[in-house]
Amino acid sequence: MLALRNMKSRHSMFTRIGPTIVKVKLGANMHRYTIHQELLAACSKHFRNTLKGPIQKGQDSEVTLTDVTKGTFEAFMHWLCSHELLDNPQKRHRNRDQLFALYAFAARYQIPSLQKVSMNAYFVKCTDSDCLPTYETVIEAFELFPETSPICKFLVDIYCERFRPNYDDSQEKQLRSKLPHKFLVNCLLKSPKLKSHAVDDGDPR
Repeated sequence: MLALRNMKSRHSMFTRIGPTIVKVKLGANMHRYTIHQELLAACSKHFRNTLKGPIQKGQDSEVTLTDVTKGTFEAFMHWLCSHELLDNPQKRHRNRDQLFALYAFAARYQIPSLQKVSMNAYFVKCTDSDCLPTYETVIEAFELFPETSPICKFLVDIYCERFRPNYDDSQEKQLRSKLPHKFLVNCLLKSPKLKSHAVDDGDPR
């Protein structure tokens, strides 16, 4: 019954879509996509504001996104049309990285419903796997979001719980020196050893 209601809701939404098309160009290679303006504006405050201006008859709107990859935008398009996230059980690590990229995209372009579902899916992918998020993800997360954000807090928590020095391959070891100071400090403060030897403020000696 719930699935039927969701189908009716989506059908109702699609029947209200007007004829205006937005042309979207991506990245340095300028991959081109077309999408109904009403769909794009309905999910995103950013695109709603961007596409506010008057459009001359016979012309389509155009949006250029130089910082979005083809894979991320296609995952967004899939979600927009189906309300489902792309998933490939055979490529768990790729799926996890794609979910983080989708979460960052949703945050930047003010798509709260996509931000929520991609964040929840990212949590599940990470906690169901024995592997840690990559240092590259940690670095990007702390560049894009405040240390108090859910994604940054989650990265600190999962590293405190799971990290072992032998987890890092040679590529990850090279990135250790680039890890954000705030990430390292938060990991230190949350470390079980430090907590078990906590002292009052002042001179610990």
